Amino acid sequence: MWIIKSGVETIPVEVDEAATIDGASRSYIIFGMMSVLCRPALAAAALFIFLGAWNEFILSSIMINSPNLRPFNWLSISI
Repeated sequence: MWIIKSGVETIPVEVDEAATIDGASRSYIIFGMMSVLCRPALAAAALFIFLGAWNEFILSSIMINSPNLRPFNWLSISI
């Protein structure tokens, strides 16, 4: 959440003001421009979420030996 917040805060206000002066609607500014400018922050957040899930998977594969006690992410291997 902080990564995305920091990514949004790095976008200059002048970009929003320039789009408004050029006649862009509010929905286009939010979904068309800001979403494109926030892609690096979204990619970083997605990477951290993936790594957290992967580390949890590795930890559970090392610590748990009984198949009955394994978490839901073990189901992805058995499919």
